[in-house]
Order: sequence, then structure tokens, then C-alpha cells
Amino acid sequence: MLHPALRKLLHSQSAAKWRRVKRAVATRRRSLLSLLAVTLAAIWCGNMLMSVMLREPAPTDSFARLVPIGLFVYALWHVLKTAFKQPEDAIEWTEAERELLCAGPFRRQELILYRLANILNATVLKAACFALLMLPDLRHPLAGFVGALLSLAFLDLLRLNVEIVVHGLSLPVYRRFRAAVAAIAATVVVSSLIVAFSQMPDWQAESSHLTWAILRHVFHSCGELLETLAGRIALAPFSWFSAVIVAPELSLAWLGHVVSCLMIMAGLLWLMMRSDVWFDRRLVKREQQSYPPQRTRALVSHVGRAHTGWRRVAWLTGAGPI
Repeated sequence: MLHPALRKLLHSQSAAKWRRVKRAVATRRRSLLSLLAVTLAAIWCGNMLMSVMLREPAPTDSFARLVPIGLFVYALWHVLKTAFKQPEDAIEWTEAERELLCAGPFRRQELILYRLANILNATVLKAACFALLMLPDLRHPLAGFVGALLSLAFLDLLRLNVEIVVHGLSLPVYRRFRAAVAAIAATVVVSSLIVAFSQMPDWQAESSHLTWAILRHVFHSCGELLETLAGRIALAPFSWFSAVIVAPELSLAWLGHVVSCLMIMAGLLWLMMRSDVWFDRRLVKREQQSYPPQRTRALVSHVGRAHTGWRRVAWLTGAGPI
């Protein structure tokens, strides 16, 4: 599990954040500025809350269908981003963390758990914001918060797995991976355009601007592609998390979906630990093959020079070199 020093570091980071908050109101001038900022933030948040609470809730079927699509698009964005820009590190570190933690007496698994603990702190805040913004659409607010927390943590685990795998690929394999992702993306875009413009709607009857109407029609065609067999397979993992978010009550069925989501996340965590070790060894092996030791290079060059002549000269008691 997590090293005691890393647990203490996480505690110290949380304490430092609270100290920065307290320091913001330490003097009278800072207190006035902080009070002004809090007042403006309260007005903005109140306006946002009123707009959220007073809007019409989305239909239950539409909301249950859009949640897994949104999660899938978010995961697809991470795959496209890593496909066209290979990560420099398997796990992203700041300069201070690279100096103090990566060079410290910690195992690789402990460092990964430390990074996951940092990500989870931000995930709780994002899940709370999601539950607050979607409050009129959620049938049970607590179920929506738990589902959002699980789904966002799942997406972070999926992103880390993709970055670890893509970082460990060699350059030729990475280029083939990029070409495959680009080909799949182009196929999806072309298919969506074909489906969209094979069923031309009445553009004159659209109340919105023509550009927005065309984009909405194309996005609707993309949604129709997700109804195919390949689309249903791609959406299957995200449907479990969607079932947790849109659940009407905290029942045994809801608890079963939560346990299933936790098992999926545990499998991703195990896969991330294994793939990080395997790809790290492959990366070290490739570096050793690219930069062999000096003695090995000298031996190889000496052997190469020994066989460069087209005819082997007899020694003849010293007359060969002459």
C-alpha cells in the first residue's frame, strides 16, 4: 500500500492548502479583498444555482442515453490526444515531484498510488459539481454523486492506462497506432456524414441558425452509429456507470451496479500496475540496445575492422603486416 512518508506528504499538502486560505484573511486588507471575492462568487453561484433549479429537467430516457455517450466521448478524447502526441512520461510528474519522489526510496507501485490519491481529491470536487449542475435531472442526488465519482475515477484510470501503454510503445509501433486511430476516426466521420446527408431534413423548418441545425443533424447521425453492434460494445462499460447515476433509489440493484463498477476499476488498477512494470522493462531494454556499453561497441568495431579486407593475408613469420 501507500508508503507512510507519502501519506504524510498528502496530509502536509492538504494542511498547506488550508494555511494558504487562512493567510488570505490574515490582514485587514486581505480580509476586505477576500470578502469582495467571496461576495462576487456568491452572487455568481447563486445566479447559476437559480438557473439550474429553474430549468426544465431532461426526460429520463434521454438523460440515461446521453450520460454513457458523454463518458465515451470524454474517454475517446484522451485516446485521440495520446495518439497524436506521445506522452513524455508514463505518469505525469511536476519538477519537484520528479526530484524528490521519483529519486526517493519508493517503489513504483507506491508512487502510482500517490498519484491516484492526488487525482481522487480533484475527482471528488468534480463529481460534486456534476451532481449540483445535474440536480434537476437526477432522480436521486446521492446516487448521482456516487455514480459521477465512480465514473470520473474510472475515466482517470483509463486515461492513465492509455498513457502508460502509449508511452511504452516504440516509435514504429506508435506510428502504426496513430495511423490506426486516424483511420478509425476518419471512418466514423465519413460514415456520420453519409448517414446525415442521406436523410436530408427540411432546413426551412428549423428554428435555429442553419449552421447549428446542420451540426445538430450530424451529431444526431453520430448517435445513430452508436446504436450499431460496434457502438453498443464501445458503450457497454460506460452503461454500468450510467445505471448508477440515473438510479431512482438506493436499492440492492443499485448496490450491485456499484460493486460491478468497483470491480471494473479494480481490474483497471491491476492492469495499470502490470502494464507499467512490463512497458518500463521494455523501455529500458530498448535504451540498452540503442546505447550499448563502450566496451561492447569497441569490440563490435574491432570485429568489423578485422573482416574488412577482401583477402586474408598470411602471417609468414611477421611478413604479413608488411
